[in-house]
Amino acid sequence: MANKTIGGCVRTPYPDGRKASTVTVFAFAGSWLPDDWCAQPPFGETKMGTCNFPSLKSLGDDGVALVNGSFLRRFNAIHSSLAKKVKKVIAKKKQVVFTGYSSGAPVAILATLYLLEKSEPNQSHPTASLLDPPSSVIGSSVMLSSGRNGPTTSFIFVMRNASMVANYDACNFMGCRIPTLETLRNFIELSPYRPFGTYIFYSGSGKLVVVRNPNAELQKSLGKQNVVYLDHLEELPVSSDGSPATVNTTLNDLGLSTQAMLCLQATGELEKLKSRNQDKIINDYKQKIEGELRKLSKYKEKAETCGLGYYDSFKLQEKEYGFQANVSRLVLAGYWDEMMEMLKAYKLPDEFEKSHDCIRLGTDYRRTVEPLDIANFYRHAKDEETGFYVKKGTRPKRYRYIQNWLEHAEKKPSGSRSESCFWAEVEDLRIKTRSNGSSPKIKQKVLQLGQNLIKWIDDESLGKDVLLENSTFVKWWKPLPPEYKSEPKSSRVMKLIHEKD
Repeated sequence: MANKTIGGCVRTPYPDGRKASTVTVFAFAGSWLPDDWCAQPPFGETKMGTCNFPSLKSLGDDGVALVNGSFLRRFNAIHSSLAKKVKKVIAKKKQVVFTGYSSGAPVAILATLYLLEKSEPNQSHPTASLLDPPSSVIGSSVMLSSGRNGPTTSFIFVMRNASMVANYDACNFMGCRIPTLETLRNFIELSPYRPFGTYIFYSGSGKLVVVRNPNAELQKSLGKQNVVYLDHLEELPVSSDGSPATVNTTLNDLGLSTQAMLCLQATGELEKLKSRNQDKIINDYKQKIEGELRKLSKYKEKAETCGLGYYDSFKLQEKEYGFQANVSRLVLAGYWDEMMEMLKAYKLPDEFEKSHDCIRLGTDYRRTVEPLDIANFYRHAKDEETGFYVKKGTRPKRYRYIQNWLEHAEKKPSGSRSESCFWAEVEDLRIKTRSNGSSPKIKQKVLQLGQNLIKWIDDESLGKDVLLENSTFVKWWKPLPPEYKSEPKSSRVMKLIHEKD
């Protein structure tokens, strides 16, 4: 069907919705135009627009998925008119299928992702059938992980082996390194594109072979209905001898080489490694983290009884038990930094960052420990060397990652859950109100801090010990000139301070 469009219009989809059918197919044509294939830099990658594709980003560092710029440009040229046509089809309760030939295939992928982004929760999702070899690897690894965390969809590919990327990734999966490939990587840029979605292959005997792990597609080439699911890749034999009858027949139909089988096994082993790492965190790290957090909770209670509060007590380090609190802070940083390294190396399941238990544990850690990190930062006057704590490159990544998890889970805008940085804002504004006078910009920041303080105390994400008479915040806030306290929220702050007294 995609071929029907080749001789016709190249830039608009070809809809095929027969009256008796419950399915409408949108077919996208290939193109011979250079601009529809080539874009700069070498691999033509560009960032996905977060307006049309808000879900295609990594949860931790907000890294946006990359896609071939020419394919994205072609999709953007038709997406408004396409959206109207698809909306009419969905209104008729029909299933939508996207397909494409040659350079039309990646446009079909983008159309599917766009529709999934805009679909209502109870709306049936489209299936994208993509019928061209090079088009299945149009996006970066961020697209793979965010796709797994999004709505389920099927992409049907017939593809060829992407040798350099395939061999390099296969070596990573198998835990080995080839010196030649490592050397080449230093001066040859590898393609950023990776496959994603569920792959369905047609074997010569008429079977459908389903692979739900898209990493496997980097390592194998397949030939051409019964359905066989190759889910437990690590259990596949190196040869087809001795495997269960159905799988044995399927492997023979696909004609996989020994090297291809090894690569499939490596992909499966990688998934097992991710699961083992997650189990290690749940069964080992979780208990240890909670134990250290309990110690810090007791430290917080002691600090409050002394009238200083959690932050100021740690910053001054006048009590002996502050040393033990610092030990707990460093131990916890070690656990979370190790987890962050696992995430960046893709050694944890994609679902890890969306786990309710993980988000809860991370949020407890961030709210408990980051104030201590900030206290240590300003105690040693590190702001004189690096500037404001919250600026990029200064605040530890572990806190930014964990904050992003919570904001994503609550569907809140980026930066809205920054209560653990309250003391950094206070320290920064203390300096600026002394040096910059009452500039409108500084005044607005002070007013915003007061509003945030009320909100965070009300939802209990910030402790009331910040309102103690001898706290850094109260000592700074009380003497502020009236122009900083003109908003109604400011009077509420003063009322809370008096109540705490």
